[in-house]
Amino acid sequence: MGLIQESLKLGRCDGKAPWLLVTNARIPCLSKAQCVTTTPGLYIYGNGVILPASKNQVLSRNGDRQALPEWATDMDVNGDTVLLKTGVMNNPPLYITRNTTTRAWAIGTDVFTLNATRYQWEMPIKIINPTIINRDSTTSFVGVTQLPAHAYVEIQNPGSGWQFSMQELYDPLFAVLHPRIRDFTQAGSRFVEALQAGVSANVQDETEIATLLSGGIDSGAVTTFAVRSGVKVTAYSAGSPWGNEHEEAQELADFLGIPLVRIELSTDEILAAIPASMRALGTANRVQVDVSLIVSAVMRSGIIKERHILTGYGADPLLLGLPPDCHEEEVLTQSIISEADGARHSCEFTDAVARTWNKRVSHPFWHSDVIETAVDIHPHCKVHDGREKAFFRAAMEKYMPKSAVWRNKIGIHLGGGLQGGLDMHFGGVDQKTKAYTEIFESITETLLEDPFANIDGLHLKVCKKYVKQPV
Repeated sequence: MGLIQESLKLGRCDGKAPWLLVTNARIPCLSKAQCVTTTPGLYIYGNGVILPASKNQVLSRNGDRQALPEWATDMDVNGDTVLLKTGVMNNPPLYITRNTTTRAWAIGTDVFTLNATRYQWEMPIKIINPTIINRDSTTSFVGVTQLPAHAYVEIQNPGSGWQFSMQELYDPLFAVLHPRIRDFTQAGSRFVEALQAGVSANVQDETEIATLLSGGIDSGAVTTFAVRSGVKVTAYSAGSPWGNEHEEAQELADFLGIPLVRIELSTDEILAAIPASMRALGTANRVQVDVSLIVSAVMRSGIIKERHILTGYGADPLLLGLPPDCHEEEVLTQSIISEADGARHSCEFTDAVARTWNKRVSHPFWHSDVIETAVDIHPHCKVHDGREKAFFRAAMEKYMPKSAVWRNKIGIHLGGGLQGGLDMHFGGVDQKTKAYTEIFESITETLLEDPFANIDGLHLKVCKKYVKQPV
C-alpha cells in the first residue's frame, strides 16, 4: 500500500473534506494542512488524512512500478522521483496543474484545492461549465486537468528541474469489445462467483457491516453475500419526501433474517448534502450530484453506526442496467464503454463524502474481479428476453426471493422519486441546473479564499432564490 491509499485509510476527517496534494512549491493557503517535506524541495500536503511522520517513512518502494497496485490509485516517493499510478476505475482520481513559467506543479485528489493553488500562484482561474462532464482530461476549472485512468506518471528532478513522463496502460475496460463468455447460464454462475469474491474481499477484516438496501437485485445481492460471508449485517433503506423503497427492502431483510433501519430524509437534509456532494465530485452535473445525494445525506445524518458501508452502486454501467432502446451488439457494447468510462470520469462512486464523516463506503460491483468478469460477458446475456441484467437475475434465484430478483429496475437517482422530486422542487430541470451551477460557483469562491472553509450551508441562499419557499 502506497502513500495515497495508506493516508486515506488511516485518516480521520471529522467533517473535513479529505485530500492529498504533492507539489514542488510551497502553497501558503495550505499552511493549516499537514505537510511533510522531502528532498529536494518536495512538499506533501494532506487534509483529513494521516501523512508519514517523516520523509524517511515516505520513501517506501524505491520507485518500483510493479509494487504499486493495478486497480487502485497510489503514489510512491523516492528521493527526487515521484511515481504515481492511477487506478483502472480512477478511484480516487488525480488532478494536475502546472505553471510552465516558474516550473511549479501540483498533483492532488481534490480539484478545488488545485484551483486554489492556481489562485495562489497568480495564474488565471475560471470555471468552465460545471454541469458538463467531458470525456477527456478537462475539469470544471481552467488549467486543472484530470490524469487518465490506468496510467503511470513519473516526475523526476535530475538536477536541472522537474521532468514529467506518462505511460498510459492497456485499459481492461475495453475487454468488453471481445467477450468470451456467451453462454447465459455460465455467465450467471461466473458473475455471481466474482461478486461473492468482491463482497468477501470488502468484509474480510470486518466483524460488522452496513449495507444500503433498496430491495432490488444490485443492493440485494450485495447484502445477501455480505450475510452469507458471516459478518453481522445491518441494512439501511433511505427514503425521501417523494417516496421510498422501504417495503421492498423489508421483504429481503426479513428473508435474510437481518435488521432493516428505515431512514426518512427530509427535503432540507437532502438539499444540505449538495455542497459536500459537489466538493467530492468536482462537478455540478445534475445526474451525478443527484446520484450522490442520498449517500451524502445519510452520511451527514450520522444514523449509520457501522464504520464500513457496502452499496449496490456500479452495476448499471457494467451490466446494462439502463440499456439503450437498440439491442444490437455493437450499440450495447458501446453503451457499456460509455457508461463505465463516464462513471470513472465523473467520480460518482467516490467515497470522499463518507470519509468526510469518518466512514468508508465500498462498491463491490467495482471490485476488480467483478469488473473483469462483467466485461467478459456478451451483452446479449445482459439484455435477454426483454430484461436487463437477465443472466445475473436468473443466477440469483437460488439466493434471493424471485420477487426481489426480477423487480423492475429503478436507477439510483430515481429510486424513491428523488430526481423527479428535486426537479419539481426547483421548478423544473432548467431551474435546477441553474441552481446547481450557482451553488458550485459559491463553493468555488469560498474555497479560493480558504481551502479549509466550511461549505455547509452554501446552498441556502441559492435554494431560497429558486424554490420560492423556506428551505
